[in-house]
Amino acid sequence: MEKTIGQLIDDLSISNIRIWHLQDIVSAEKDDTIVAQAAKQIITENTFRCKLVKEIDKFFGVVDKSYSTEKTFK
Repeated sequence: MEKTIGQLIDDLSISNIRIWHLQDIVSAEKDDTIVAQAAKQIITENTFRCKLVKEIDKFFGVVDKSYSTEKTFK
């Protein structure tokens, strides 16, 4: 079942708050292990956030092919 626009925006808001919280940890934490864990979680959460943005764009009929949520390494 597809999510409603309200559910998508709710998920996006929660994702943004998670990222902000993790960024606070990265900027304030002195333990490198904790910083690395938080940074990894930011990457994962941001990937999820990008997918939500694409779903919201699709809901409104906006298609932007200029960015991708897929990781590309060279």
